[in-house]
Amino acid sequence: MILQLEKIHKKYNDIQVFNNLSLEIKESEIVCIIGPSGCGKSTILNLISGLIQPDQGELMNKSNKIAYVFQEDRLLPWRTVYKNIKLVDQHSSKEKIDELITDMGLKGFENKFPHQLSGGMRQRCSIARAFNYQSELLLMDEPFKSLDYDLRRNMVNHLVKLWKKTQNAIVFVTHEIDEALLLGNRIIVLSDRPTSILKVFELGYPQDQRSLQDERFAGVRNEIIDLLSKRKKRGA
Repeated sequence: MILQLEKIHKKYNDIQVFNNLSLEIKESEIVCIIGPSGCGKSTILNLISGLIQPDQGELMNKSNKIAYVFQEDRLLPWRTVYKNIKLVDQHSSKEKIDELITDMGLKGFENKFPHQLSGGMRQRCSIARAFNYQSELLLMDEPFKSLDYDLRRNMVNHLVKLWKKTQNAIVFVTHEIDEALLLGNRIIVLSDRPTSILKVFELGYPQDQRSLQDERFAGVRNEIIDLLSKRKKRGA
């Protein structure tokens, strides 16, 4: 295991977010986390990254470096694509950055500034920057949220391409079930607050062999929808 959260408790004022939450992340796997709004998905990422601390419980992190991709690209507007990617590792070679630029479909835009790029291009640049950091663990907080459906599918393909080369562990928060089905080695479905794990789905076949038309997805998709729908009915 590269990461383990054991019996985590977290409260904001009088709101109990986690009460005895435990989960594990293995080396070189993509774990997708799905759950209702406000259940603490982003809080999990912030706990892992050390931005916040649990009230109780233990977090064991074996990674030496953690990268974080947010919903916003957070590029520096005065730096070009190339220089934004290089920023996190000044010793990275031109060949390596050029390869990342090519892998993310940004060839020809190396010298463009963020304001000259589309939203999808900016987010691809931010993902390339995160991979250039060479972390053992990459946290992604709904990074494709602001993109339309076709762009999200394209971004999923780019992400899988990079992950296959690096094989770092990725924790990917999303509201999109299809994204999770295409990306995750495991999908963790969370409940309402106080948050618990409703179910963990294991997807035991390679990402580059997956299609949303695959009948193997149908049962998993329907069960996730059912879990989240039951949650809505209980909260109604």
